[in-house]
Amino acid sequence: MQNYKQDQKLVNPENPPRSLVKNFLWMGIGIATLFITGKAAIFGYQQWLSHQEQLFVETMEDLIINKEFVECMNKALEIPESS
Repeated sequence: MQNYKQDQKLVNPENPPRSLVKNFLWMGIGIATLFITGKAAIFGYQQWLSHQEQLFVETMEDLIINKEFVECMNKALEIPESS
């Protein structure tokens, strides 16, 4: 009879074992951390890409102002078609 009651405590869905709750908690924390890290990486890449584009535009403007049209055309050919 004693073993039966102990087995019932383990199977009771209203009171899951603490280790299971902790596992779900750590899993949730891990997923949230991955999500936040991914968003931060994407944001950082977008900022870097925006900065690179700004530098390119400034270079092109300088070439036009200095009337270096051949160099400007050569620089324009470096722009990828997918851009």
